[in-house]
Amino acid sequence: MTSDRRVPALIGTAVVILVGIRSVFRWHEDWQRFTQACTRLTTARWLHQHQVPPYDGDDRDVLLVQAVADIQADETGSWIELRRTVDPDR
Repeated sequence: MTSDRRVPALIGTAVVILVGIRSVFRWHEDWQRFTQACTRLTTARWLHQHQVPPYDGDDRDVLLVQAVADIQADETGSWIELRRTVDPDR
């Protein structure tokens, strides 16, 4: 009869541990940020490749580099802000 009680207790313990790990590492939020940055990069590349405004002029390569740098800066800023919320002393 004690083994019947251990199984639900072990499952419950595993669930609590996994939920705690998930909240610490924030994998879902990381995936959302990654997907957003990837979509922005893909869109900029597609617009550049097909010479759609603003990538239709002579400076289209410069504009693409600026767009990629802006996306990178936004992503870095969001990681820094996330780190501050996790560890406010930094």
